[in-house]
Amino acid sequence: MNYNEIAEKIIHEVGGAKNIDNVYNCMTRLRFELKNESLANDEKIKSISGVTGIVRQGGQYQLIIGKEVVNFFNAIQKIIGPVSEHSSGVKKEQKGNIVKRVITGAIEIIASSMTPVIPALIGAGIIQMIVIIMSFFLGQDNSTLRFLSIISHSAFYFMPIFIAYAIARRFNANPVLAAVVTAVLLNPQFIEVMNEAKTTDVTFLGIPVMSAQYASTIIPAILIAWIVACTGKIVDRFTPSMTKTFLNPALIILISAPIAFTIIGPVGTFLATSLASGVELMQSHLNLLTMVLLAAFMPFIVMTGLHWAFTPIVLGSLASGQGDGLILPIMLVINMAQGAASIAVGIKSRNSKLKQTSLAAGFTCIFSGLTEPCMYGVNLPLKKPMIAACIASGITGLFICLVKLKSFAFGISSLVALPMFINPENHSNIIFACSAALMVIFLTMALTFILGFDDPADEKNIEPSDLKGKNNENSQSIVSTFKTIDGQILNSPVTGKIVPLSKVNDLTFSTEALGKGVGIIADEGRVYAPFNGTVLSIFPTKHAIGLASETGIELLIHIGIDTVKLNGNGFTSFVNNGDTVKEGDLLIEFDIEMIQSLGYDITTIVVIANSENYQKVDTYSEQIAHVRQPLLSLA
Repeated sequence: MNYNEIAEKIIHEVGGAKNIDNVYNCMTRLRFELKNESLANDEKIKSISGVTGIVRQGGQYQLIIGKEVVNFFNAIQKIIGPVSEHSSGVKKEQKGNIVKRVITGAIEIIASSMTPVIPALIGAGIIQMIVIIMSFFLGQDNSTLRFLSIISHSAFYFMPIFIAYAIARRFNANPVLAAVVTAVLLNPQFIEVMNEAKTTDVTFLGIPVMSAQYASTIIPAILIAWIVACTGKIVDRFTPSMTKTFLNPALIILISAPIAFTIIGPVGTFLATSLASGVELMQSHLNLLTMVLLAAFMPFIVMTGLHWAFTPIVLGSLASGQGDGLILPIMLVINMAQGAASIAVGIKSRNSKLKQTSLAAGFTCIFSGLTEPCMYGVNLPLKKPMIAACIASGITGLFICLVKLKSFAFGISSLVALPMFINPENHSNIIFACSAALMVIFLTMALTFILGFDDPADEKNIEPSDLKGKNNENSQSIVSTFKTIDGQILNSPVTGKIVPLSKVNDLTFSTEALGKGVGIIADEGRVYAPFNGTVLSIFPTKHAIGLASETGIELLIHIGIDTVKLNGNGFTSFVNNGDTVKEGDLLIEFDIEMIQSLGYDITTIVVIANSENYQKVDTYSEQIAHVRQPLLSLA
């Protein structure tokens, strides 16, 4: 995969580098902040290799990539350079309900702060799993394990520093200064003072300082980074230019740190505690309902990015040593369900390409926890596998609630990460985790088989004989024997982006079984005659037409992939079998938006049915096709 080439295409289709205010990546998505989202071409971006979906959420234009997202991001960064060079510095106008904007913005900030930190937490979580497993053999007092435990817990203990550093750039703050101010709250001497504040009054310049613990917290660190940004802007206005280098950092730290431990820290702690208390209240009074609904609908929560709101709760539960009994167990269930549904599709499907894709995505999901290829590439487009996964997840959610399953380490829930459910004090916890995984896999696959799905393999393949007028029982074969003329140029019947035939998502065409040619992702829903000739066959469903030119070219134009299933809906034909046409005549109109809204690939395939009569069939252009402009050269 040529990442540089793909990056150039993505940049072009989102409106160019000058339209990009910011871009970063999470575990599976490229997240763009664009000056003008209307310049982004959804359909062309979806057609780019490696892009499995698009989400417009919280002022962001998100491309769903999967495990290759880092390579995509690095390639884009190489091309556009620092995003600040293109940033307008002007915030886009926000529309819509203010409450919705605040909630969406808050969740997006949490997501932005956590994304760079997640790899460190996953690494530390794996070390925690190793410590838990080895403690059964070496004992918890083993000195080596104690050091390993210190290593793993450091990532969580000092996490506020990493969070502040990561989110500071979003607020246009100095990340190092934000980290320094946050580090004050984790200083051992500061912790001693906080312990004193539990029994005696502690003040700073007469202002009371509340006792609070900031290790492993998220919200206080985010607020501190914001305060550092605000303080930096104010300080910069009043300091002389010749003193900014040394005076600004000192003033920012001196002003921000006291604000952090007198106001911001306690407020952040209160917000985090309130959020955790709300969830605990739901679990204590509506435990079964909460678990079942969250397990069933978590895939859709993940799609919107709302799952990031639970991150402070998860990390707080793990840091307390009590374990997380909500999100990580549910993530295990839904990850297994999404993977199992995809595997079931692969087993049941007769389409070799879908079989290969779904099996690969399914096993990857189950063993690594990467759900996007399954959700966006298989289950969601096919609909019924997604329904099966949600039902099975809800049922299994009831089970994990009844057995009170908990996770005691951080990681991406998967089969490989099952040790995160080991509890040294309760050996049955890991047994329940394994049981839940097996249960949801079995239920999902069974439901997928029962509910079924629309298998692309059910489409009737177009036979070359159909081009010979076989569909017209009352007419003689319209195909004549024409003398092949070397050096012909075939004009394009549609306007759109050209894709190699080998990349068309239909093996009948991509293997050149029906002839050589190209695919075109149409910009407008009209097909024109590319030459003077005759209509060999217009299919009853109007999604495909066979033509013969006066010079001997036999051409098949097939609109979309699997569109035969539409039974002609969305298609209008202006010609009949046997009609004589001239170059530029309108042949077919098709409703692009309607067809795409039903989940069909709109790629129009143009192939030379009698390719064997030509030594070479080459693409005249490699980028954009225009009606009545050269498309293929035949020799």
